[in-house]
Amino acid sequence: GGLLREMTLFGGYEDAIRKIARFGSVDTLGYSEDFPLACMRIEPMDERFAETLSHRDYLGAVMALGLRRDTLGDLLLQRNAAFLVCEDTIAPYLAENLLSVRHTAVRAAPCSPDQLPARQGELLSLPVASARLDAVVAGVAHLSRAKAQEAIRQGLVQVRGLPCMQVDFPLREGDTFSVRRAGKFR
Repeated sequence: GGLLREMTLFGGYEDAIRKIARFGSVDTLGYSEDFPLACMRIEPMDERFAETLSHRDYLGAVMALGLRRDTLGDLLLQRNAAFLVCEDTIAPYLAENLLSVRHTAVRAAPCSPDQLPARQGELLSLPVASARLDAVVAGVAHLSRAKAQEAIRQGLVQVRGLPCMQVDFPLREGDTFSVRRAGKFR
């Protein structure tokens, strides 16, 4: 039980959604281990010939290399570049093999975590009947309560990074959740 109490989650930057767990501490183990993460900057070789690329385009190109999704962290976009947090063991593979995204020639190179763009967010204020998951999902995704419940039961909603199929799940202040095709929310 002691090591579980000393679990630390980190995803390369403070507000990361996808994180890796580290168990133990210097006090219990006698040493500290860095998180095995790397940050990669993916950008067009020549911006004059670059397409406008989406999150889906970048992620699709990375996944087409045969990588497992659990080796990849968050993918953040900034103007005409993407920043990917990944396991440090696959960073050299990405640098050597990620050559294009859609029809745009790209280069992938390690970068400092300081270069990661701040996650952009928008403050959304809306009335909801309660803090139940179905009520909040209905509000943010512009759905009826019945359609929100259907989306939850179909596994299209994640709370704190995990699928949640409980329509009456009570959300708490600060909880993060995502609704497929509608976005991520806190």
